Amino acid sequence: MRKRIVLVPLAAICCLFLSCNEEKGFVLSCPGKQAAVWFSPNAPAPLKLAFEDLSNDVEKITGTRLPEASHEAEPGSYSIYIGEINDAAFRKAVGPGIEPYDTLAGKWENYVVKTFRDEAGALKLLIVGSDARGTMFGIYHFIENYLGVDPYYYWTSMEPAKRTDLIFHEVLITENGPDFKFRGWFINDEDLLTEFKNGGGRRNIDYPFYGQVVHPETIRPVLETMVRARFNLVIPASFIDILNAPERKLVEEAHKRGLFISQHHIEPLGVSAFSFFNYWKDRGKSPKFSFYSNREELEEVWSVYSKAWSAFPNVIWQVGLRGIADRPMWMADPNVPQTDAERGELISEAMEKQVEIIQTVVKDDDPFISTTLWAEGSGFMAEGHLNVPKNVIIVFADNSPGWIWQRDFYNTPRAKDHQYGVYYHHQIWSSGPHLIQAVPPAKTYEMFGLAYERASNDYLIMNVSNVREFVLGIDASGQMLLDMQSFDPGKFLATWCHEKFGKEGEQAKTAYESYFSAFSTRGQYDLPFLLDGHTKNIGLALLDQIDQSLDKNKAGSRPRRDLEVAEWARRFLPGMLEGKDLDDKELRQQVVLQVEKMKEALAMAEAVSERLNGPQKIFLETNLEVQAKIMIGLGEWLKHVMQAKERIMENEVKMALFHLDEAVTGLSYVKNAQRRASHSPWEHWYRGDKKMNIEHMIRQTREAMDKISQNTAQ
Repeated sequence: MRKRIVLVPLAAICCLFLSCNEEKGFVLSCPGKQAAVWFSPNAPAPLKLAFEDLSNDVEKITGTRLPEASHEAEPGSYSIYIGEINDAAFRKAVGPGIEPYDTLAGKWENYVVKTFRDEAGALKLLIVGSDARGTMFGIYHFIENYLGVDPYYYWTSMEPAKRTDLIFHEVLITENGPDFKFRGWFINDEDLLTEFKNGGGRRNIDYPFYGQVVHPETIRPVLETMVRARFNLVIPASFIDILNAPERKLVEEAHKRGLFISQHHIEPLGVSAFSFFNYWKDRGKSPKFSFYSNREELEEVWSVYSKAWSAFPNVIWQVGLRGIADRPMWMADPNVPQTDAERGELISEAMEKQVEIIQTVVKDDDPFISTTLWAEGSGFMAEGHLNVPKNVIIVFADNSPGWIWQRDFYNTPRAKDHQYGVYYHHQIWSSGPHLIQAVPPAKTYEMFGLAYERASNDYLIMNVSNVREFVLGIDASGQMLLDMQSFDPGKFLATWCHEKFGKEGEQAKTAYESYFSAFSTRGQYDLPFLLDGHTKNIGLALLDQIDQSLDKNKAGSRPRRDLEVAEWARRFLPGMLEGKDLDDKELRQQVVLQVEKMKEALAMAEAVSERLNGPQKIFLETNLEVQAKIMIGLGEWLKHVMQAKERIMENEVKMALFHLDEAVTGLSYVKNAQRRASHSPWEHWYRGDKKMNIEHMIRQTREAMDKISQNTAQ
């Protein structure tokens, strides 16, 4: 078992700091004295940003900044030494004190943070990493454990406690490497982030959800949170077109933070269908987006975009072949062969070509390349229809959201010429969760544990959407990925609630557990089937049935495309269809039961909230109460839409109108809950709500009422 040592001195825990004239303590900051920092002239930009964060945090706590890092004075005059083990200038500056840590050399993200005495007997602080990220993470680990700064402070609004002195008897952190090599976030379905702040730039995309690019002032705290929590990989948006300057800016911001950068699984080599169409539109052409029918045109775009992406180091390239808007390739081109074997062979050919292109544009002789086996990719892999090129990281996906791994995860032999990882959903559209969290830390721990046990820990990317709704799950996940072996989900939740809510932590923990257990589940794996997206889709389908019952011209079979999508989802995304076979009576019973359980969880949370104040109260309300209210309101809406349909079928028009009016009231309850979560600085958080789109649901419900009233008048 790997050893990880974190020694937090009594001074750091109890705030019993030594006075500034106490010679036995290491002085980081106190009135009239701040630690002087030696920083290597070779330090990369991400390390300098990490030091800037350290200085900002010290200022938040004490009111005084650390002086700017320097390397010009005599080394012995400094209090803190920050650098990489293989940096000759750093080793020379520190002197003999660095020698015991030669074992760091050549390791992945290892670091040591410790106090030591120099030859003159002065107490100094050493932050040394095996590589630049190791050093950077050492800085952030020190900030979290010794200064008490929550990596997620931006999302919780919980700033560190004010102190006069920051003096420590001893500092010791030893990190011998993470349990998962690449650990990342996929900023996907980011409708709230895109319009939280206007002015991020326009996107040239034929898609209703992403007309605007996430503003740099919004993506920066996302990326800062990631490095503070020691994640090292990001897919910074859906459908990035790197040739569009505002979207390229997102990649540049990620690069500044020292993160590895990857691409959405529907945009191999950075090319989505949208960028393909834009590229050829600028050239006066409109070829079909197809590796089968227009191979040369697609390969040209792959080559152009690969050259643009190759300007950035630390890219984890994505290879694969999919269609438009996260659908299979054959839906973009009906000429594609019809058998699974032929389709798998086509995808395999595309991956081989993509690897060839990557090798022509990158300077690294051994680039990182991955393929994400989501949906049909997972099915084809499980059935033996895919041949993944050597040295490509094979990434298995969950069933969406993260409740079970799919068949290919279990039946794919782990070969020596591949590495393996997983793609995990804290959020997914359209089933949900999206506006609410639903996957508890215990379930995530079970899933990550299986990935670790089955040698699939080289890469893990989490779909975290707009981030704010999923802080609890992301925090738990990050700690697991660093150290699976010592993580305990029950202890984590207890500690997390204590840190966030103080003496009310135990009651808050009970409220969170009640919330997570409130979701109705069914089937072999107890999969949830009434998440926010599920609920919306079921209700809108019922409203459509009401509309068809009133307008016989609309009645009939579903469009061929809808049937094709449904069949694809049935085969390759079974978890998203859970509950489809329930009859109306069973479904309504489950809706009512879930609402009742959510109300119980809400009552528990509100009882805790009454005893809180300030940021603690606001965060509990935002992270738990509001989310329970959203689910209650959606449940009430669906229940009444179901009852309205029944009344229409029985020609009870007045009762149908009554229930639809009550359904609108349920959605108004959701809107009121969102307003409660829109306090400063989050006033415009729901401005970009285009995925769930509560306003659209209200309009659809009222339109059904108008249609019923018009038919009655006739």
